[in-house]
Amino acid sequence: MPPCRTEYDGGFDAVIGNPPYVDIKALPPKLVAGLFKYYDTTENRINLYSIFIEKARSIVKDKGFVSFINPNSILVNSSYKKIRTLLMSEMTKIIKLPDNVFVDAKVETIIFEYRKNYSTEIVDVIVYPKSEIINFVDNLRINQIDKKIWKEDKNNNYNIFLSVEHIRLLEKIKKQSTNELGDISDFSLGITPYDKYQGHSEETIKNREFHSLTKIDETYKPLIIGENIVRYNVTNKTSEYIKYGNWLGSMRSERFFTEPRIIVRQIVSGKPPRIYAGLATESLYFTQIGFAIIPKDNSTLKFVLTLLNSKLLTYFHKYSYLDIEKDLFQKILIANCKQLPIKEILQEAQQPFIEKANQMLGLNKNLQQKKNKFINRVKDNLFATMGHVPLSKKLNSFYDFYRYYNKTSGKSILQPTKQK
Repeated sequence: MPPCRTEYDGGFDAVIGNPPYVDIKALPPKLVAGLFKYYDTTENRINLYSIFIEKARSIVKDKGFVSFINPNSILVNSSYKKIRTLLMSEMTKIIKLPDNVFVDAKVETIIFEYRKNYSTEIVDVIVYPKSEIINFVDNLRINQIDKKIWKEDKNNNYNIFLSVEHIRLLEKIKKQSTNELGDISDFSLGITPYDKYQGHSEETIKNREFHSLTKIDETYKPLIIGENIVRYNVTNKTSEYIKYGNWLGSMRSERFFTEPRIIVRQIVSGKPPRIYAGLATESLYFTQIGFAIIPKDNSTLKFVLTLLNSKLLTYFHKYSYLDIEKDLFQKILIANCKQLPIKEILQEAQQPFIEKANQMLGLNKNLQQKKNKFINRVKDNLFATMGHVPLSKKLNSFYDFYRYYNKTSGKSILQPTKQK
């Protein structure tokens, strides 16, 4: 385990490779403890590739080169802040590759290059569109980025997608804010039902022993899914219960499932994708499909709700933390949400925002009621004539049909009242 250098003298001229992509949670606990003891950049839930990056640096000579093909999660994920900080001055090139680089693995990759104990303020960057097919790296497409913006970032994120205009606008938003959301709110992740590191057997995990389709006793709580979280609202229709208590992998503080709170859906959703944050006042429990926020001053609850659903914070989140080339399954992480800029204002000045939140809560509640009524009618009609037929999830957004029709046909809008 300890770094050894007996087989060579002075370090290698270069180290290149394709490190293993293995989640630290998939490794035996004893091995993980050893890795965290001997490697300085280990933190949170790293992937094994970051340890190989640190190891490569220890065996290359001064001014020697290290270059890996690597998952792009190293660029902005909070678990890799230490390795980003270590390599900040030394990083010389980053190439964002198209999708499907590996035939047998779906992973978004980059090629990076750094030089040990070499300092440069500029990094060469190439960003290939995800669908492009390449067989060589075209250096004519290099764009040079000043690392100043990376160094000033709280997490030393390597944001390779930003234009000068985006950088200036993000900086302006930050300067206009007075706090980060994490400064004025309490946060909690959702429940982790099962965890082998907490002693759960493979049988318990496989059989989902803490889940139930019915409420067996008072320890069983209603369990929502991601689809329950819509903009401004959290719907209370559930099909499962979870046995809540200290037998769970991580039960979290119960106030985040019972008190008035905002629940943020983990997957950035919609067309175009945006943050989905809903107000919940009922006792509703959830797993890792989202996280909960309770402002420390409860009077700001609807004010924060309105800000989270705004185009401004969706924009800030997208260009600060996401791979803008990626279309599907983008996430808002709890660590990033805590860093969203918030401008605290007097209670009277919050009123227009609160009124807007009340309006949207009423409209969304009405929409959900009408939607459920229509879907139930479709189910009843289908079941009466065809028996049990599973319905497409797209039916949940049937009310957007007239917008789609108008966009694709180029004809006049088909009003919802005229749809059959």
